Amino acid sequence: AADTRDADAASSGQEAPCEVVGPTTLLVHNIPPGVTFEALMTQWPPDGTFDFLYLPVSYNQRALGCAFVNFVTPAHAEAFRATWHWARLRGFESKRPLRVALAKAQ
Repeated sequence: AADTRDADAASSGQEAPCEVVGPTTLLVHNIPPGVTFEALMTQWPPDGTFDFLYLPVSYNQRALGCAFVNFVTPAHAEAFRATWHWARLRGFESKRPLRVALAKAQ
């Protein structure tokens, strides 16, 4: 239905709804090995600002040290980066703070 509506808007000379412009996917480095998906969801509760969270794990279900988070707007991604870049996850021992960067693939 959205495709039809956009096509109808274009043919009638109306502007189609704008899409999200700017980076929305972040890569969070230095996730401690004992962190689980559930632990991340506690620290980063699903509040509608992101729509995807992926924590890669090894064959024995240990975190591989990074997580991917896709936000619904670039502003939400920037707010997350401002909060968590160089921060540490509560309740986990880690030698290194989190490093939040733009994911290469958007």
